[in-house]
Amino acid sequence: MSLSPLIFYMLLFALALAPSIVFSLWLGKRDWERKDKIAAWDPFIKVMAIAGAVIIGLASFERFLDQHRQELAKEMLDRAEQRNGLYNKAIKAGAAVAIAPDLNGADVAGAVTTFWQLYWGELAQFEGAQVEGAMVQFGRELQAWQRTGQKPEGMDRLSLQLAQACRAEMETYQKQIDSLKNQYARFLGGG
Repeated sequence: MSLSPLIFYMLLFALALAPSIVFSLWLGKRDWERKDKIAAWDPFIKVMAIAGAVIIGLASFERFLDQHRQELAKEMLDRAEQRNGLYNKAIKAGAAVAIAPDLNGADVAGAVTTFWQLYWGELAQFEGAQVEGAMVQFGRELQAWQRTGQKPEGMDRLSLQLAQACRAEMETYQKQIDSLKNQYARFLGGG
């Protein structure tokens, strides 16, 4: 169970007041002269000021850590969205190439270009072993098609394998993202 920051700081304030009350009660029971009682407050006030500064420093540091965690959680979610978008582009490009009877159409040429851009670029920073293997297999067959002009028989199967690999990795990552969302819900505005 986690305390809300308001309750935490109220408890901290109450704990900070307690020594002052105890000290004043203790001092009231002394049969010292008034000037000695006033002089006794000087070191106490200095110690309490130092303690207050430490508390403010700790609260500021806690706030810094909260902001840092929030930024990290948002960055992880943004990265996950980017990865999923690229995986979906790879699935669509693979499917468009696989169902095409030839590589002459504008839509197919765009899908081929998208596939190779993902293959050599953006997707490399995200892909796991499954997606990498599926991309390589699909890419080899696509290269053969581009060289010979004849569509390899396994393009539809390879497109399906690519889609399955992408979806499997997205599902794995989604579980991690859901776990992060639960862990950092208060930083993401969900808790």
